[in-house]
Amino acid sequence: MRVINLLQESEVFQRVIKSKSKIACKFVYLLKDEKGIVILGPLAKFRYHAWLVKYFCDHNNVSSGWLKKPDDYRIYDKQYKIVGGGWLELNHAAKTVAVFGHSTTYGKAPYDKVINILSRHPDFSEYVINERSPRRPAEGRN
Repeated sequence: MRVINLLQESEVFQRVIKSKSKIACKFVYLLKDEKGIVILGPLAKFRYHAWLVKYFCDHNNVSSGWLKKPDDYRIYDKQYKIVGGGWLELNHAAKTVAVFGHSTTYGKAPYDKVINILSRHPDFSEYVINERSPRRPAEGRN
């Protein structure tokens, strides 16, 4: 199990931490040899779930390419499988993370597996992570 947290690099995320407000982000859930990987990043930088997949592939030398730009990036390496995606809303003040929604291209990720992986990661050890009813966050929230 692995988490690739691209929020830490985001100026928006740093402002959220200081102001104790909320941030919306996207995530993609992949399998590599049946082991889960959660990649998450701020909406301001990753408008499409495909951009998270591309970032991961570029930084891990995984064979991949665009099927349809800008929203459908595919992994050719058979060790990997894109299972689905969704949204997270991180509320720093309340120490909560809500998992919800789905990727239009990749479908809905298994929330239980995503929550399990995130809850074991040090970046989220102080947070309560739960599934929330589907609702897409407003664009201005991040």
